[in-house]
Amino acid sequence: MNEKLDELVKYLNGLSSYELPDYDAIPDGIKMEESINFINGVLSSFEGKDKNKVTNYMINNYVKAKIIPSPVEKVYSREQVAYTIFISLLKNSASLRNIASLIAIDKDYIEDKNDLYNFYRDLQETADKNAASEAREFLNEVQLNSDHKKITLRLAYTALKLYVKSSTEKIIADTIMDLISDSILPSIANKEDKKEKALEKKILDNEAKLLSKR
Repeated sequence: MNEKLDELVKYLNGLSSYELPDYDAIPDGIKMEESINFINGVLSSFEGKDKNKVTNYMINNYVKAKIIPSPVEKVYSREQVAYTIFISLLKNSASLRNIASLIAIDKDYIEDKNDLYNFYRDLQETADKNAASEAREFLNEVQLNSDHKKITLRLAYTALKLYVKSSTEKIIADTIMDLISDSILPSIANKEDKKEKALEKKILDNEAKLLSKR
């Protein structure tokens, strides 16, 4: 348990100092493989277990669903790479439908193409620091305790508190986005969102089967 706690503390320390690249620091005019390597390098610093790892299949789906623009002669722009980072980090909490709406608003309503990304980057970094700080406070108390059951309970309460907070905020955010997505979202992105939900259900079903065998 102590070794796992040390890993968690290390992760939280890294998260509190994590910074997404500035929009101008994102490469422009690169091929698919270079795009994937750059994006996954950004994500690996944020996601300890590569849960958000991007593949060429995912990027092709985003293009097909008209969430991000098509590459020109198989070359991806800074804007496309930034959008993919945005999607990859946000898709755990927002549906592709609502992410597509945000990107559509960025394209149609915002003059400077780096505004949405930079606004998101600032929000993400602030959220990372706040969540990491809150979790570390609990961990400092936990590490002073030698009772395994009490440590487990304390950690579970910390996770539950974070889950409840994120769940409530997600419900509010989804309600807000529902007001605008229907009129903004391209129909093809709607279909892609339904496909993603079907895939998520399949993954959940498989996880349930694995858990039943424990």
